[in-house]
Amino acid sequence: MRFTFGVIFIIIFIYFLYFKPIKTFDNLVMRGGYLRLIGMRKKELNLYLAFLENSHFTDRKRDIEYTIGMFYVKEKEYEKAIIYFKKAFMNYEENYYYNPDFSLIIESYLKCNKIEDAKKALAFFMRQKAFDKRFSKLEKRYSHILR
Repeated sequence: MRFTFGVIFIIIFIYFLYFKPIKTFDNLVMRGGYLRLIGMRKKELNLYLAFLENSHFTDRKRDIEYTIGMFYVKEKEYEKAIIYFKKAFMNYEENYYYNPDFSLIIESYLKCNKIEDAKKALAFFMRQKAFDKRFSKLEKRYSHILR
């Protein structure tokens, strides 16, 4: 019985990992998460990059760029991460909700010793305080770079 359950689980896992078509952004992130889980980081990155280049998710392009930036943060490749963060947030005027991971964006700039860019990113996030008051957490945490 346990063997059968294990085989079924593995078959379902393989289906979601390799064969299920990616129809939504959430499917893309889930597939990337599965690849990371089994240690296929290079394949995860290639998946994101392929969807960025050839995506029918044009309305989610910024989300894919942000996801690639976060991938590089997890790999501690901050210079590469900020390239994608700039693309994801440059000239973005719509309101959006606070995410605790936004602090990693500012940290990436600081680790690359790009203080002015960190200030600009923080100012960009501060404009969202009127929409979501939780952005003030970033202001409190990084008030030292505003001086």
